[in-house]
Amino acid sequence: MTWKYKEWYRFIMPIFLHADFLHLVMNLIAQIILGSMMEKLLTLYRTGAIYLLTGIGGVIAGCLANDSISVGASGAIFGLCGAFVGWLILNWELLDYEESPRCCLLCISIFMIVMILLFGLSASFPCYSRADMQATLIT
Repeated sequence: MTWKYKEWYRFIMPIFLHADFLHLVMNLIAQIILGSMMEKLLTLYRTGAIYLLTGIGGVIAGCLANDSISVGASGAIFGLCGAFVGWLILNWELLDYEESPRCCLLCISIFMIVMILLFGLSASFPCYSRADMQATLIT
């Protein structure tokens, strides 16, 4: 992807495009689960800003990692996951009370990261670029 005059939308549109139906469904599931949790924790506008900025960061990192076309919201989903883990670390002490959900939240975040990495780096999903997946880990 090359930068051309007045084509700034090329850094935003790949976030909303998907390679196939399975890709769309998997991203929607991750966005519903992670997005709803983050919206309750951080509000709609902050969650939207994190999603958009990390999605753009994932597209730019994918462009720098390889010179192929990138689609999908993996950078944005990793960004939400990273924001959730960051929120969990920063608010760890606030969650210290009886019937604490700390262990549950930590297990959920570890499970999400492992599942995203397994599906993203799996050979059964040939439409996803491993370089893009590795680049989105940066964001």
